[in-house]
Amino acid sequence: MPLEFRRIYRSHRARDKKVWFGTYFKKSAIQDTLGDGWLHNHDIYLATAKANDSTQIHSRSGQESGVDVGSGFGIVRIHMGDGTFNYFHRMNGDSAFVGRNKLHTLVKEGNLWVFEDAENERRYVFSDKGLLAEQVYRNGWRLNYFYDSRSRLGSVSNSFGQTLEFAYGAEDKLLRVTSNDQRSVSFTYTDAGALKTVRQADGTTSEYVYTDSTPTVGSLLAGRIDENASRYTTFKYDLEGWALSTEKAGGVDKYTVPAANSFVDPLGTSRSYRFNVYGNELVFVGSSWGPLFPDERPVNSRSVSADALVQTEYDQRYTKTNYTWDIPRRLPITINEAVDKPEARTTNIIWHPQWRSPSTVTVPGRGVVNYTYDGSGNVLTQTEVGATGTNTWTWTYHPSGLVATEKAPNGATTSYQYDAAGNLTTATNALGHVDTYTHDTTGRVLTHTAPNGLVTAYVYDPRGNVLTLNRGGLVTTFTYRPSGEVDTATLPHGHRITYSYDGAHRLVGWSDNRGASASYVLDGIGNRTTEEVRGTDGQLVWKLVRTISQFNRLASSTTGDSGTPVTYWNDHNGDRYFSSQVISGSTHSTTLELDPLRRVKSIVNAENATASLTYNGADAVTQAKDFKGVATDYTRDFQGNATAEASPDSGNTSAQYDALGLPSSITNALGQATTITRDLLGRPTSIVHTGGTTTLRYDQSAISKGYLSEIEDASGTTTYQRDVHGRVVSQTQKLINNDTRTLAYSYNATTGLLSSTTYPGGQTLQNVYDATGQLTGLTWAGQPIVSGITWSPLGQPTGWSWNLRGASVAIPATRTYNTAGQLTNTEFSSYIYDAAGRITSLTQSLMQPASTDAQASTVTLAPAMWTVTYNRAGRITGFTKQVAAGNAANTVTYAYDANGNRTTSSQQSAGTTTNRTYALTANRQTG
Repeated sequence: MPLEFRRIYRSHRARDKKVWFGTYFKKSAIQDTLGDGWLHNHDIYLATAKANDSTQIHSRSGQESGVDVGSGFGIVRIHMGDGTFNYFHRMNGDSAFVGRNKLHTLVKEGNLWVFEDAENERRYVFSDKGLLAEQVYRNGWRLNYFYDSRSRLGSVSNSFGQTLEFAYGAEDKLLRVTSNDQRSVSFTYTDAGALKTVRQADGTTSEYVYTDSTPTVGSLLAGRIDENASRYTTFKYDLEGWALSTEKAGGVDKYTVPAANSFVDPLGTSRSYRFNVYGNELVFVGSSWGPLFPDERPVNSRSVSADALVQTEYDQRYTKTNYTWDIPRRLPITINEAVDKPEARTTNIIWHPQWRSPSTVTVPGRGVVNYTYDGSGNVLTQTEVGATGTNTWTWTYHPSGLVATEKAPNGATTSYQYDAAGNLTTATNALGHVDTYTHDTTGRVLTHTAPNGLVTAYVYDPRGNVLTLNRGGLVTTFTYRPSGEVDTATLPHGHRITYSYDGAHRLVGWSDNRGASASYVLDGIGNRTTEEVRGTDGQLVWKLVRTISQFNRLASSTTGDSGTPVTYWNDHNGDRYFSSQVISGSTHSTTLELDPLRRVKSIVNAENATASLTYNGADAVTQAKDFKGVATDYTRDFQGNATAEASPDSGNTSAQYDALGLPSSITNALGQATTITRDLLGRPTSIVHTGGTTTLRYDQSAISKGYLSEIEDASGTTTYQRDVHGRVVSQTQKLINNDTRTLAYSYNATTGLLSSTTYPGGQTLQNVYDATGQLTGLTWAGQPIVSGITWSPLGQPTGWSWNLRGASVAIPATRTYNTAGQLTNTEFSSYIYDAAGRITSLTQSLMQPASTDAQASTVTLAPAMWTVTYNRAGRITGFTKQVAAGNAANTVTYAYDANGNRTTSSQQSAGTTTNRTYALTANRQTG
């Protein structure tokens, strides 16, 4: 239960200050402690309307700040920490207050006000003066509030002893917030009382700037100067104080509001939204375009009941979803998707009578999931009931409300212990493996000790950023920019990466101490439109160019300088349905048909062949038809696992699964069964098959807890010894004839890199690295065998030298690559690629005997050049090898069926032609 302090700015609070915070409501708490428009998440209080005040006041937005409809009418307003208000009224003679939100209740209990927010399952208790005394969460956790003599919030504490202390200055302005570990954030203000600067615990400072004050609007937040002393954000308003735009440095992430219910996104697309008012609820009922971001739900239109509950919804492809509701509790009880379509499915939900959590969920294609809860609303059991079985998870809790044990369906129980502050101190799994943690006073992990004794230690800066991570002596360090982004990362083996950002704090590149660098060009919303990686001399080694559609979806991508773009089309929901690429003047395309549930239903490839997929209600594939129409059928259990597979190609196979959903038995088409036994952690301990039994053993020593220690099968036994990092330091194989061989490995204590490998014969292969951790050479038995290894920034070798024993000179090897990262030249070959990145030409500089004399010892260079052709599906259709002038080329051609099975081949070599045909039944070769 972390204790947080969050600041929020709402311009309408400053613009309409007299309306929202005028004289209509009695003041309880000191308001505007952060300046006009600002509040924080603990700024929660209750206010009552003054008696006999019949004023009716509206803000510029049309919302009521206070309403009195006559003598004897009472109204209460609760100011929430996000700046919203909850209203209650009571008519003359009534004893109960009625909330505008039907899930809200307010009662007066003696000198206390109790606000029950059933929607968020939170209870708020206020003093008679309207000061918040405590928040009570569903599970009983509490936030307690304490005030000074001026009714200013003095401190907040949670159920685990964490505290926030508030200090004030002149005119009741908040000067400082201090946590229980004595970290503090401090504030300064302008002469007009507006929040000016925020100083973080590490001493970095950001500043806020405001518009000039006007008689009608006042002064509004205009932007922020970040901790780097650069303008980070800008906000603009019209003459009446309505927000017109928001943007970050460089004009990025810019949203403009040209009119009500519409905005222009950072890509310049105008988007309109429709809202309707139902009672006291403002409900979104549709939009003009698909979602701006992929994780948003596409909504074209909605019909809404008088209770402000969505009854019918259409996405941007006009697929219909119906909802029915538990109206008093405003919870959905049925969700019917793809209505009137063959793919239609219904999810049914029965809700717990007390908690806003499900008791039973009927999931299409899976079965029923049942939940039980304790008196605090904590989940006790989750039971999945399907046609093929039942699985149950069980939890218990400490008196503090923290999880004490978790029992998996296979009976494996993990237990947890905590300190007084609620921090996890130990986690013990079903086999007794213990993870141990220590924490600082803010709850951050200081050390983690793994079951095998590996200790990972963390050091933080005052803002909570990790400065060093020491994992068993392997140290990674980080530095940060004043604004909080990672500036540098130095890995244990010496590789150091420095990151660069634009004024909007977006990553735009990096460089390292190996001489490599990368740069990114971003569009207005943050998509990378160009990525380039360069080597030590600045040469371009890799390039990717993208274009983004006005709907914020990938429109094309081009890899390297010689590739042609792959273009993409998306439907109105934002889902991709088409892609194409021009290769050698011909357009190659792939089309995806999506079903009403937005799943891929069919695929049409560049040869116009079609494959299809069928799903069950849980989105698991039940049938796959390939491009020849050959069907493979799958039977699935309630967990979604395939219990049977029927295919004309591979025959009928079946599988059984354990309670964790892991395979316990697999029977192939020949009726041969493989049985797998597992321990409580799900690790295989025995595999019994027709060829014998394989036994796997774990945790054979204290240092190997959590790792594989031994494998025993019919051939013998393989034993692994490990260090505290879990790395293999020796691998011993003992065959059934008692022949024993051992491989040994050593690692550098500070870099963690593999230092040497010792083979059974006693010879040692040593690895040589540079100061940045890159492999530069190999030494065998004390003598260099490979030296001078160089690398591209992509991790591809670009050169080295062979130092062969007895040779007078080293033999150089080179590799070059194009800007798509593909190999183009070696010391003995070269490669040419088409626009799709496929090899079309291969030239090899090979050696052959200089004469036909069997006794001769001389060789001569014999270059060989091959060309390669492809069909529209990308399959190789032919090879042509160039031969001596005047002779016919050697060729091989291939033909395929729709699935890529070879049906014919023809080879011409030295005037001889060899033809072959292949008979297929489904996808199996029969002749």
